[in-house]
Amino acid sequence: MKKLFVLFVCVFTVVQLYGQQHIRETYPTVRFQCMDNRGDSVVITQEELPVHFELYYDGKRAGLLSPSVYWDNPDLEFGYGSPKTDPRPKSAQAWEAWLCARIIPKEIKDKLNLASRYEDDEISYLCVEHEIQIMVRFDKSGKIIQVDFFFQNRNLYKLVTEDQLMAIYKGIMKNCRLIDGIYRLPSEGIEAKEFELAETYVLEFSPNACLRWAKECQEYHPKTWDAVVKYFDSLEQPK
Repeated sequence: MKKLFVLFVCVFTVVQLYGQQHIRETYPTVRFQCMDNRGDSVVITQEELPVHFELYYDGKRAGLLSPSVYWDNPDLEFGYGSPKTDPRPKSAQAWEAWLCARIIPKEIKDKLNLASRYEDDEISYLCVEHEIQIMVRFDKSGKIIQVDFFFQNRNLYKLVTEDQLMAIYKGIMKNCRLIDGIYRLPSEGIEAKEFELAETYVLEFSPNACLRWAKECQEYHPKTWDAVVKYFDSLEQPK
């Protein structure tokens, strides 16, 4: 009987510890909701939201966008576009790095921790602290309808100002679009069935990882970074 009691206590403790690790934590989120086609009119709200809330939007399902290359090449090994070994100037990683380097104010860049847990690893840019994540929501026509700033670092949340976030929001509205060959709306192709129930689509990226990618690319392959900047800058020029 005594052994059964001890076993019960052990099982109860393990279950309790497991449950504590899987509590749905919430993080401060600043939401910019577009009220017109150009994004000039915006409603800003601040709230606590759970991890992975991006899969839903106003109670409706959303699809998390992946780079086109992952759909078109299902056998592709992870690590495509490593800034240390094989950076691709027209990859999703390069585009996200270019975007963050372009639109994030220096005041925020200086506050971000770009140190990696595995400095010698070729994917060290992924092993940074994801202090803030940016989630851009598109409707089915490809129009941006919302931008969410999801803070996993509460101290950073307290330091960043609404004006600084507004500057990023405006940069996203001006520069963020689904470029052919990098991202696409999953309305056709192999991903269409995967997201057929989705009513909105979410593009999510971490400025910490993106800026680390840019930093490593400039250090190890400066010519490739120059090509990244030249290529994506050219796409923003009036046709």
